[in-house]
Amino acid sequence: MKGNYLSIVTIMKSEMTKIRSRQMRMRGACLLLLVWVASMSGMLCAQSGPVNIVFIGNSITQGVSLANPATESPCVQAGNVIKQRTGRNVVVRNHGKSGMTTFNWLAPNSGILNDAVNDAKTYDGKSGQLFVSIMLGTNDSAERGPTGSPVSPATYYDNMQGIVQYVLDKCPHAVVILQYPIWYSPNTENSSLYGQAGLNRLKSYHPIIDQLVSYFAAKHPGRVFAGSREPYTFFENKNQYFTGENGRQGTFYLHPNATGAVKLGEFWAESILSHLTPSSLNEVPMTWTNPISTGINSGGLRDCFVFRAEGRWYLTGTSSPHWGEGYDNPGVRLYRSNSLTRWEEVGLIITNPGTSKWYASRFWAPEINYVAGRYYCTFNCRNERDGFNVRQSCGLAVADHPEGPYTVLTDDAPLCPGNDMTLFEDEDGK
Repeated sequence: MKGNYLSIVTIMKSEMTKIRSRQMRMRGACLLLLVWVASMSGMLCAQSGPVNIVFIGNSITQGVSLANPATESPCVQAGNVIKQRTGRNVVVRNHGKSGMTTFNWLAPNSGILNDAVNDAKTYDGKSGQLFVSIMLGTNDSAERGPTGSPVSPATYYDNMQGIVQYVLDKCPHAVVILQYPIWYSPNTENSSLYGQAGLNRLKSYHPIIDQLVSYFAAKHPGRVFAGSREPYTFFENKNQYFTGENGRQGTFYLHPNATGAVKLGEFWAESILSHLTPSSLNEVPMTWTNPISTGINSGGLRDCFVFRAEGRWYLTGTSSPHWGEGYDNPGVRLYRSNSLTRWEEVGLIITNPGTSKWYASRFWAPEINYVAGRYYCTFNCRNERDGFNVRQSCGLAVADHPEGPYTVLTDDAPLCPGNDMTLFEDEDGK
């Protein structure tokens, strides 16, 4: 079986002497994360040049409900956070346009995309770094009103792909961050009808953004990344972060107020900070408080393993409940983050199959390693009942992307007995 998959050596952590430069590993019985963060990410480094950010979006980006969008918009708030964290000069250009859909941004006669891109070209290839942050989809999701709405997920993909490709073509040094659109109240109806159906459609755009990031990761590596999904959950049903507006179905909540703009700007800043190019200049400390638990399941994680892929940090480990012989351990759980301090759950990438398989209890110490262009997840499991009589043994799954879907290669029988397996690739590629 080994020869069919990879040349695999099962080794203890203390014996491991090599690991691919793209991966970072950590083991331990400690709950959650991490003194390791301090050594690997304790200093957020800065270049001497400015951070230039062009924001593309709709009325939320523009800050239409704020008393002074020029100083209070989420864009400005994001810039303030980045300046505070890095000590660098930050240039913010707000191209949020109220009521605009992806169709408006692509329309050849509207000029709004050309205006934003021409603005970005002013900074492209110059001192510092250029980011183009895009949050679109709110107006696309509406039931009626905005141009082209309602926009299907497939059409949203095509339109966003066209917008991003145009930015990349015109600004060859830019890094594009695709921000996930945030929650609005399901009774939202002004001159346009959004409603519950619109909100459901908006949520369907989130996996489309993931698909776009994967597409551009293959076509333009290191150029396009996703922001965090956390803002949607953060703002959901939290009216205190919105400006209440009178609508045809009562008071609705669509636009963040001043406090909400600060919060949204913080999320956007984190997504940009994680892609700043480091240097040895002007190092500014990054602070956090252990244990790092934001976004982590309340049961916590043991045997944590952190790695970086496609512009994000990923975390897996032994999920709660950690012991027991039953089928209560759900499987292998994966989290992602842009900052190492805030996490959001991707979900179970390997699910406990119950009585039908040898891997049905104690999903321990998973790892995900990038080898030969694919992501291999190693995990330890057992099933001493149901006719299998398998004690703790090693399993292997594979996927083309870090978030899956994963196929269990050892579905019928374990790869070998033992715990805490890892993968080792030698200099000869074996």
